[in-house]
Amino acid sequence: MAPVRPSGGARHHANFIKRFTEREAQRRDARRKVPLTATQRAARREKLRQIRFLKPADADCTQVNTASMLRKWKRYYDSAKLGPWLKAIRKADRATTIDFLDHLYKNYKITSKAGRYMDLNDSKEWHDAVLVPKYDLRAPNMINKQVADWNDLLRHRVHLSGCYLFLACTGCRPAEIVDNEKRKPKDGSWEELYAYKDDADDELSDEDARLLKEMLSAKTLGRGRLKALCYKDIQLMVVRHPVTGEDVHAMAVKFTHHKGADNKLKPTIFFFTLSRRLIFCLITVIISLAVADGAFDAPSLNSVRRVFEVKNTGPVKCTPLRWKREWLKRPVFRRFNGPEVSADEALPYSKLRDDIGRQSLDAGQEKPMQPKDFRRGAANEANGKAPNAVRDQMMRHDPKWATFNSAYINVRVKFHLQNAVLHEPHEDALIKMLMHISVMRDPRANGDMVPDEAILKEYRADYFYNRPTWDIERQARREEEEEEEYVEPAVDLQIPERARLAEILCNQPEDRSYKDLFDLRIQAAELMVALCDKRETARCRRIRQCARPEVSVKESSPVPDPFPLLMQKTDEMLLYETRVFPFCRPSVMNDHFNREHLGEMKESEKRNLIFCSHPKCKEEGMKLKNLDHFRAYVMNVYGVELRRSD
Repeated sequence: MAPVRPSGGARHHANFIKRFTEREAQRRDARRKVPLTATQRAARREKLRQIRFLKPADADCTQVNTASMLRKWKRYYDSAKLGPWLKAIRKADRATTIDFLDHLYKNYKITSKAGRYMDLNDSKEWHDAVLVPKYDLRAPNMINKQVADWNDLLRHRVHLSGCYLFLACTGCRPAEIVDNEKRKPKDGSWEELYAYKDDADDELSDEDARLLKEMLSAKTLGRGRLKALCYKDIQLMVVRHPVTGEDVHAMAVKFTHHKGADNKLKPTIFFFTLSRRLIFCLITVIISLAVADGAFDAPSLNSVRRVFEVKNTGPVKCTPLRWKREWLKRPVFRRFNGPEVSADEALPYSKLRDDIGRQSLDAGQEKPMQPKDFRRGAANEANGKAPNAVRDQMMRHDPKWATFNSAYINVRVKFHLQNAVLHEPHEDALIKMLMHISVMRDPRANGDMVPDEAILKEYRADYFYNRPTWDIERQARREEEEEEEYVEPAVDLQIPERARLAEILCNQPEDRSYKDLFDLRIQAAELMVALCDKRETARCRRIRQCARPEVSVKESSPVPDPFPLLMQKTDEMLLYETRVFPFCRPSVMNDHFNREHLGEMKESEKRNLIFCSHPKCKEEGMKLKNLDHFRAYVMNVYGVELRRSD
């Protein structure tokens, strides 16, 4: 029998042994702790006898909500002059409860009625009979929830990002992609309710007290990662197609942080393949972000083309593309801080919500869209096409509670019941169009309809309410011929890479061959990588391109330095036209520096990592000692005087 040749992985055993030895040494050092002495254990036992400890069972979000409600209680007691809040809440009766609810409805923006955990008689006699009609409150489930579909994705094709596609293609919760954890109140309400309290006499040393507090802590020391989509949740791979035999890219994404995940995990893995429509291709978006971050573990995968050119070798049918270990727990979609993107701070939910709302208004929607509109749309698309068990698995719903039918199903009936009763042909296309919010879209209603932003919301509501009447009356007066024909506004983008990417994604031909589509996909991904290093600001309407007088220059004249040392402070991610535009006053420049850069430089000062970002100084590796050294340096070299912190 011929000897078996060792596998290819045997050639790398030396590196593995080295990494394994280092990892084991670190693990042993971390676990090696000094044992407690008999005296310390005796003192801790005596301490434990004096402490009444009850571990709170509330989730993090519940604790924050309760602490926020305590803050409202405190304000109510201060305004009503009821004395200390703790004594007053222990003496609270029905009259105090009703008066507190009246205080909430009057001073806070509440539109739906409460009273769920109140006494039934109090709820009916006082809350429903007095407070509900007084403040015109509605039932919690009476609001008409919007449902987005594939057509709404097309409406937002210019603004599409990876977050939108994940929401639309998986039906996941927005909090599974971005950071939606509520922050603790800063007035001490959370500490009063949930912080560790020690009422016994402090007879232990500081170190012993710290060990005791760790043992009695109601929480773990940390999950080690954010509640957002991280690189660890994404498995990018190259697989051999079982039918065609071609090597194609695929992706598996694991969602874990759903609602109630702290009590019962329901991990769900979605699989993605390459889409022929590049604007909807999630794999292309993830590859471009990973290349821009430098997250691939293989050093050769430093460009988009090299990633798409990876093939399976030998008998292997699947080649995973691994991430660097330091990137596993970092979020994919991150917050933009000043001139760069934070490496460990996830994109907040508020930013995603505001962007979707603003872009939907620019697209002509009557009301701003929300991230959950895409989740409802994905659930309704899966309903009927997939079994109910698969639909509930996708939504992470418990089937016995019928959550989809009570909260996520479209309130509009997706069936032409009238013609079914009359035995006439069904108008399925018309009914499908009436199912979603795009039917009320008006492209003429852009985001800046009126100059005054203070009345923009009220003007949009008045416009959408009266526009049908205006159109009908104009038709009655036979003035339709005089109306100018509506023309779609041209896509005018500042960044050349974004303009080229929009042209590729929005005007993609349908009859592309596989080779042409492959090259076009690489070109689009390379433009996405280039956009990660760009930043677009609001257009400055005061900038005018004045015609410069033509000056005769000899061929031997020296070319002017594009980056002189004596220049204003600029941001490398901005366009050149924006960077060379100077500030109008030194105070404006100083305010910009304090607002956009000072906080980041203070953090760098703590790590002794303050560098000069000027192109010429970068080549020399100019490192500065502290902020005062930086201010003196830019004053002496650049001629820019920055305001001191004091």
